[in-house]
Amino acid sequence: MFTLRSIHALLCLLIWTSIGRAAPPSYEVRFLGEGYTGTAINEAGSVVGNLNVDGTRLRAAVSHGGQPLDLLPLPPGMETSRANDINDAGVIVGAVCPNQYVITQPLAAVWRPVGQSYEVELLGTLQGDPYSSAYAINNLGDIVGGSGFFGWNLGNPVLFTGSGPVRLPHIDAASDVNDRRRVLSGPQLLDLDTMQVQTFPLPPGNWQGFAAAALNNYDDFAGYVVGFSGCSTFPIRYRQNSGWHFLGGCATTTSATAINDRGDTLFYYYYTASGVYLEGEGSFGIGELIDPSQGPWLIEWFGANDINESRQIVAYAINLSTNARGAVLLTPFNRYSVEVGNLAGGTNAAFTIQGATPLASQYLVYSLRGTGSTYVRQLNVTLGVAQPVLFASGRADQNGLFETTVRVPHAATGRTVWFQGAEMNRTTNVVSRVVQ
Repeated sequence: MFTLRSIHALLCLLIWTSIGRAAPPSYEVRFLGEGYTGTAINEAGSVVGNLNVDGTRLRAAVSHGGQPLDLLPLPPGMETSRANDINDAGVIVGAVCPNQYVITQPLAAVWRPVGQSYEVELLGTLQGDPYSSAYAINNLGDIVGGSGFFGWNLGNPVLFTGSGPVRLPHIDAASDVNDRRRVLSGPQLLDLDTMQVQTFPLPPGNWQGFAAAALNNYDDFAGYVVGFSGCSTFPIRYRQNSGWHFLGGCATTTSATAINDRGDTLFYYYYTASGVYLEGEGSFGIGELIDPSQGPWLIEWFGANDINESRQIVAYAINLSTNARGAVLLTPFNRYSVEVGNLAGGTNAAFTIQGATPLASQYLVYSLRGTGSTYVRQLNVTLGVAQPVLFASGRADQNGLFETTVRVPHAATGRTVWFQGAEMNRTTNVVSRVVQ
């Protein structure tokens, strides 16, 4: 049921998104699982989150490249778990718990990929604290989180090290950590190399404070700023090169939730809508990004959780045709794709990759063994083909176009072949063709 305040917040979002923006990009939808809530996505498109097993029990899970989710293992004696973040190497952090309510007695944990599975390790607590949780991990392996006496309010910010948790000085919380080893705490950044803190003054106005949510690798951050009226919170981001930027109007509860290195920022309004500010293009409701060919989807107001450099978004949605509810992976259409020309044994076939990063190295692979999920560590990508073989490589031109011709052997005639393109941190669609 909408209240006057929630309607006001929705109108603020609609007014903001109607001014000075381009046509929205078009996205495809991959449903990741009933009852699954995604919390973070890495550059390979791997999504971590939590599966609601039976209404009270949560289990941490991961989905690679839009594939069905896999539950993460539990240590002995643990019953539930929660995943909060994943880095580009696929390392996942969160917490486990010995009872059915993971927020009540959490213990920080890390899951490291080993082959096709994961190994889990407990990270400990500060001396005297019974509980802890890991909130974020960077690509250097730094893990930050909280430790404390109450599972739902871990008041001591910590860095989890190989020798145990270390209390971080000068700050009150550890919301995120980036590859520059900066830890976000409200409007402050703590440098883990020097342990010095940089404080950013709030924007002009009468404010109570800033609540931090996310940090990118350029030290830009996002969250919400708090005023004093009933409609008091505003979603906001801070960019080092331009300062504060309000993402929309006020609401009783609203916040930015994620920011990538481009500056693209996710945000929501309580009980009304979730949105995204795409740098250089404007603000959009996340639901309006979904291409009509994907069917009717409703993006829940709380669903905007993370966005990567390829502008893939992880959100929570309802399929209005089937009523299935869970995490979805939203991927831009036609931003990075491969096309295959005539495919006949003993001839030269033309391949085109478009939407590539200008001048970036391109790799075209094929598979004769069907589709699957294959992680390529050198490229930080999860391919949608099993046992890929390099078919061609080269460099995209200044317009992001890569064209090549490859000889198709006679032996492939009558076989189904799967093709996919890739570059660092990105993959194209998968094309399936029968060789004539």
